[in-house]
Amino acid sequence: MPQILVKLLGHLQADDLGMEELAELIAKDAGMTSKLLAVANSSAYHRGSRTANLEQSLVSLGTDMIKTLVISDSVFQTFNNFPHSGSTDLRAFWKNSLAAAVIARDVARRIDYPHLEEAYLAGLLHNVGRLALLATAPKEYSFNFTARDDEDLCAVEQRTLQITHAEAGAWLIERWQLDSFLADAVLYHHESSERLETAHPLIRIVRLAHLMAGHPDDTEALLDGAALCGLAPGDIDEMLAAAARQVDRAAVHLGIDLKGAEDIPAPPAYAPQAYAPPVVDPVQQRLSEEVRNLVLVSEVGQTFARQQGESALLESMTRSARILFDFDNTVVLLENPTGQMLVGMPGVATARIAEFAIPLSKGGPIAAAALARKPAYLQRGSESLGLPEEQLLRMLGTDSLVCLPLVAGARCLGVLVGGVASWQLPA
Repeated sequence: MPQILVKLLGHLQADDLGMEELAELIAKDAGMTSKLLAVANSSAYHRGSRTANLEQSLVSLGTDMIKTLVISDSVFQTFNNFPHSGSTDLRAFWKNSLAAAVIARDVARRIDYPHLEEAYLAGLLHNVGRLALLATAPKEYSFNFTARDDEDLCAVEQRTLQITHAEAGAWLIERWQLDSFLADAVLYHHESSERLETAHPLIRIVRLAHLMAGHPDDTEALLDGAALCGLAPGDIDEMLAAAARQVDRAAVHLGIDLKGAEDIPAPPAYAPQAYAPPVVDPVQQRLSEEVRNLVLVSEVGQTFARQQGESALLESMTRSARILFDFDNTVVLLENPTGQMLVGMPGVATARIAEFAIPLSKGGPIAAAALARKPAYLQRGSESLGLPEEQLLRMLGTDSLVCLPLVAGARCLGVLVGGVASWQLPA
């Protein structure tokens, strides 16, 4: 997730981000600054002959519009980089997502839900699980990516992939560890209104936004959704008309071409017999692995790129590894200048690790993992353990080790070793 969105999300619940703090945040992001300047100097906002600077642009746009643009553009940047997104027509997907976003914000305003940007983001992301499924199972899901977003689609996803797009989207959002009901709103947007009567307001808001954006002709469902949020039937038509105008305007501001989106067919979901039920290599397992890799690339990779110096980079890597793989403790061993030994890196573990070394020529599981550039899984008491491995087990105070080679191109620079409990090793 882009850093600017991470910081903005931290203020959604607190609602404590003023214009001055917002300007400081945006000024650090060249791409976002350029985008806001372009919008502020467009004919919709600018009437003078002189070009507005950043400060003038922020005043012209207003805090709410700025937050909306930041959230929308950050989401598009992040998820348009998913695998297979470049080869798939996403116009209908993003039009539906934008519609759900502006409707969710409108509903939030009408029912006095205080966190309007949170509602907007929840609507924008309510179907992001469909992008995740397309990225991780393109062969199985390419047809159903454009299918109608209804309960039949969820049933087909569950039968062919063992996971629905609602579950996949919630899984992604949970990785952000937000103090919010955002993941729950995504997870439950297909639940019946009856089941959501006592749910958190954000969950009910997104349910109604999903119905209005994806099923505007289903009168009965819309009336149930309106009642769920305490709105009158007349509010539905009014919000749908306003949403159409806002989506077109937002698409122009964000530089997204939605022309022809309504012409893309939305057929019923289809379950290819070849993939139902999967017997070998379940897609759910691949989804979990591939989405974790996506999170690594989009979130952790960006974190690594911002680090200054080797020590900061290694600290960031070990911290991320502990979070992502549930390691208790970690150490990093890098090749020495001669390429003959793996030596412990100080500053990222115990002081003793700086004096620790493993000769690559002597074999052993960790040396073999580095040379073969393949992970190794080691358990206390195994006959394959050498002295270095036994030392690391004691040093990390653990029963088992996971050894991950650090690979750059064709070369292994070293290994990251994490300690886990024995019961975790099979997973």
